[in-house]
Amino acid sequence: MKYESEWYADEALSKWNEIDDLFEEEKQQQKALIEAGLDELGITEPYLRDFALDVVDEAHKHVKSNWQLEKAQRIKPSLWWKQVAQVQAQNQTTSTEQSDANANCSSSNLI
Repeated sequence: MKYESEWYADEALSKWNEIDDLFEEEKQQQKALIEAGLDELGITEPYLRDFALDVVDEAHKHVKSNWQLEKAQRIKPSLWWKQVAQVQAQNQTTSTEQSDANANCSSSNLI
């Protein structure tokens, strides 16, 4: 409850949406590796190269789609945990204040 997690996000999921850009970066890195491998193998036919790169695009589309579902169906519905954390923090503050008040009362009774 004390530390930020997927359950403790803002309503717009801004930090989780930053991950979206990483998918594109990863796709470009994978394509670069495949192109280098095709060059090394001497595969120059455009239809073969395009096919290999299209496979990467399809796989990427599937992974990105799953990520969007993860955000929409698991992370976003769990945002109510932020309210739990806020209530817990308020309870801890109230508890500390009550303890301090009790300590002051006990001290004054000794005088």
